[in-house]
Amino acid sequence: MFNEKVLLDILNSFEVDTHTWGQGDAKSITNLCEEISKKETVLQIDSTGLFRIVRVVKMLIIDHDLGTLVEQYQILPDGRKRVRNMMPGGKVMGNETPLQTLHREAREEMAWTPEMYSVNNQTVSYKNDESPSYPGLWNKYEFHCFELRVRPSIVNEIREGFGHKEKDGTEHFFAWRK
Repeated sequence: MFNEKVLLDILNSFEVDTHTWGQGDAKSITNLCEEISKKETVLQIDSTGLFRIVRVVKMLIIDHDLGTLVEQYQILPDGRKRVRNMMPGGKVMGNETPLQTLHREAREEMAWTPEMYSVNNQTVSYKNDESPSYPGLWNKYEFHCFELRVRPSIVNEIREGFGHKEKDGTEHFFAWRK
């Protein structure tokens, strides 16, 4: 049965140092175990070692007067603050399509429904990098970036930025950047 102990044994066998996980901006072993269980991420092995495959959806939301909407930071359920300064978005879960993920993330992170925005464009890019969430663990990222046009009435409501709390207790805070 897959659990945190099995995961820790796998990470240790590939000499992934987890002593800083769960501190500062880093997520914990529990978080990674949950991501794997929810099929948000997959661990794979190749000739270079162990790595994590992550499919990510990002939302590019631009207003000509206000700039680009970014998630400034999160307050995690345990009270830690995680600085983000990145486009809103999240991981593709299980058998979701990237477009389904876009709609789910807009609803969960910003409390937006598809009637509040239109999707104008999608680009796909790839990147291999060490994980900021899990230091010492390498990732193969697949990024799906969607350009959104938000209805003017919604833009007026969020001119000064806004926050939203998810069911799991994670709070997201957004602001416009020029």
